[in-house]
Amino acid sequence: MTALRARAFDAVTRRFLAANPGATVVALGEGLQTTYWRIDDPQVDWLTVDLPEMVALRRRLLPAEPKVRAFAGSALDRAWMDLIEPGTPVLITAEGLLMYLPPDEVRALLRECAVRFPGGAMVFDTIPDWASANTLDGAWLTPDYQLPPMPFHLSRREAAALAGTVPGIAEVDDVQPPTGRGLLADLVCRAWNLPVVRDVRPTITVLRCG
Repeated sequence: MTALRARAFDAVTRRFLAANPGATVVALGEGLQTTYWRIDDPQVDWLTVDLPEMVALRRRLLPAEPKVRAFAGSALDRAWMDLIEPGTPVLITAEGLLMYLPPDEVRALLRECAVRFPGGAMVFDTIPDWASANTLDGAWLTPDYQLPPMPFHLSRREAAALAGTVPGIAEVDDVQPPTGRGLLADLVCRAWNLPVVRDVRPTITVLRCG
């Protein structure tokens, strides 16, 4: 599923850059992801936002690129927003990040991104409420591994409502995952939008800023 999620994020990023040549991509909590090289767009300006330890590790392990900058700090530190040239089309990605953050701070971040970057977009993934609850009450605890708490959750229906409740958010898209290999992956993709599944499954959401 992680690889399919990455393919979905890549597809959203490519579509945005095709419509906005020379845009800036801000990758929040990028970790050791290699999206910049997979996208392979010579016009894009790329800003990695991650904690200082991870930025240092990226610099050790990944090639230096003149079009890639890094902000060593939290995604919740609004100082990274000041590094974006005003008027530049911006796509903000948050892959495998927001579910780990406090819900109130995530909602505040979404609101500020929508206001600060008109004409831009944000793509992020999150988990349903039942999965979040299981990480908080220890239901997914094993003798060898404890899943980190994931307090933020958002269903497809709740994401759609953001367009009517958050100033600056003009449109919300529910991103369909690409089809994986094998019968099981095909069945999962077919089940993604069944009425009994679509509001209790993980989501990948694109917010478009008005």
